[in-house]
Amino acid sequence: FILQSANGKLQTKGELLDQMKSNMNNIQIANYQLENIHLRLIADKVVLIHATAFASLENGNKVAVQFTDVYLEMDNRWLCVSGNNTFLR
Repeated sequence: FILQSANGKLQTKGELLDQMKSNMNNIQIANYQLENIHLRLIADKVVLIHATAFASLENGNKVAVQFTDVYLEMDNRWLCVSGNNTFLR
């Protein structure tokens, strides 16, 4: 798994989870919704998901992120193998 975050940084799954854990107390999400969801099946084993995520934070700020995730079916499980996030302004 590799994530290219909105700031261009590449992160492994472990790095992303560590970052999320360290920020858990700093970010309180009041509302979260997905829009513009597009799925694309490639062969029978790969799915691309494109969507926009909107979050309203408890401090009143709002965040919008466009993302693309790539999932691969292996051993009857779907694994996210790649992701890309872009902040919308």
